Amino acid sequence: MDADTLHSQGGSWAGPGSHAEAVRIGFDSSPLELARFGSSADLMEDSGERGLALQPADQRRVWRSPTGRLLLALSLIGPSPLKTFSAEPLVRVEMAEGSFVGLPLTWSANYGLLLEPDGRIREVEPAAALQVEQLDQGFRPSSAVDVRAALQREFGDRHAISTTPYYVVVHPHGREQWAEEFDRLHRTFLRFFETRGYPLRQGRFVMVAIVMPNRQSFERYAHQEGIAIAPQVVGYYSKRTNRIVMYDDLGAALMPTIRHEAAHQSAYNTGLHDRVYPMPTWVVEGLGGVFEVEAPGHQEPSDMRSYLRTTMRKTAQAKDLVAELVESDQLFAEEPALAYSLSWRLTDHLLRTRSMHYVRYLQQLSDPGVALQRSAVHRRALFETHLQVRIPELARELENGLANP
Repeated sequence: MDADTLHSQGGSWAGPGSHAEAVRIGFDSSPLELARFGSSADLMEDSGERGLALQPADQRRVWRSPTGRLLLALSLIGPSPLKTFSAEPLVRVEMAEGSFVGLPLTWSANYGLLLEPDGRIREVEPAAALQVEQLDQGFRPSSAVDVRAALQREFGDRHAISTTPYYVVVHPHGREQWAEEFDRLHRTFLRFFETRGYPLRQGRFVMVAIVMPNRQSFERYAHQEGIAIAPQVVGYYSKRTNRIVMYDDLGAALMPTIRHEAAHQSAYNTGLHDRVYPMPTWVVEGLGGVFEVEAPGHQEPSDMRSYLRTTMRKTAQAKDLVAELVESDQLFAEEPALAYSLSWRLTDHLLRTRSMHYVRYLQQLSDPGVALQRSAVHRRALFETHLQVRIPELARELENGLANP
């Protein structure tokens, strides 16, 4: 479950007929430039001179640099002395509810997004700000030591905190194995793409996992974060906080869901997915589905193939289902179990047969100009162009694969 997605990208596969509802947090139409979250050099190289398409809630603007965004932001707030600053300026925004420090990403008179040093994306209302101040230092992501200290203040002595090369994990006392498990899942994700000739970049932010002691504490934490949890949801990744959240007393049968959510976090922190620009739901959930098994690329969920083969035989032609999945997210609303299983099958097939084309397609989806083109015609054209295959031909391949495992 991708808990706070832009356009209803929610729900981990948990068997035919199950579906975890997506929850919208409120920045549906406010894309974010730094969604790839690579290094500063990577970001400057990626953005180039194209301009960055940003779409605040009330209007669309194109700002060609972080400097330009801050100048505009401060001019909208009111008179303020401007200084010379780095490519990633840091500002402090004083609101009635508190003081927030971060990098301004999207900003207008009525709506703004701040990227905070720990990776959280915070919504603010600039018109209600008491003061906006540019700080002398540039933006710098929090270190693992800083993140651990902040989590210690947040959770206190009721929980233990463990650190690994990739993670800081909050967990019940005596359950340190969760930290190694999350670290192992991320290493598996990196190795999967490296062996296919596409080493992924290191993310800018320390990844955080929260393992609550039980279901009750899990639901209470989600409620405090403003996330509604359906009964079948056992864990989620939040793009807003950049955290994965789950609870401890899970049986082995539910580990596929945890692997699914960990894959979301890895994808969003290595540049494969974008944290705010809208991604097609099948892309997000299909990749999560591939990683539900212990050995992605060599195994598949045991019940998904037979379910998909049976369901597709009863419904429309395969080419129509694949076209609907690629062109819009409607299938997830109409037939979620079918949408999730078909997303998995399509993603798994593309990774097996066209892995480099698939990765280049994901790169294009993170391009601001591409991400804002959401029509069915555009989505299909982008897919067929970068995957170098027509949907009817691809559908025949999927049908043959289902018939001949």
